[in-house]
Amino acid sequence: MFIITMLEERLLEEGLKYLLSRSRPDGPHLVEIDGHSFPSQHAMNAFVLYGIILFLLWTHLNHYKIKVLLSLLSITIILAMGVSRIYLGVHYPSDIFGGYLISGFWLTAVILYARYHKEKNKKA
Repeated sequence: MFIITMLEERLLEEGLKYLLSRSRPDGPHLVEIDGHSFPSQHAMNAFVLYGIILFLLWTHLNHYKIKVLLSLLSITIILAMGVSRIYLGVHYPSDIFGGYLISGFWLTAVILYARYHKEKNKKA
């Protein structure tokens, strides 16, 4: 599930970049980067990576405080990734927000499918 989720996220991101072909912000960049701007690959990767890890851990951990701590840590990392891309001058805020939104929809679909599949197997 993890590998498929990450591979499909990458295909989705690459396809959207190709279709939309949004240029990167003008001006100085603190890092050299090429390619299109929307959606942010780093924002999408971070969201899906830490989101799917968090989902898998939540389903296997029983200690509530650890779940909350891991959730806060994941949110912090995801937000820091997005802010860093804006700070470096390689993305518009809308690239980051759009990446989060698209990734959120993708991750939600994966989680809903996983839950549906789990319930279906319980009944069988």
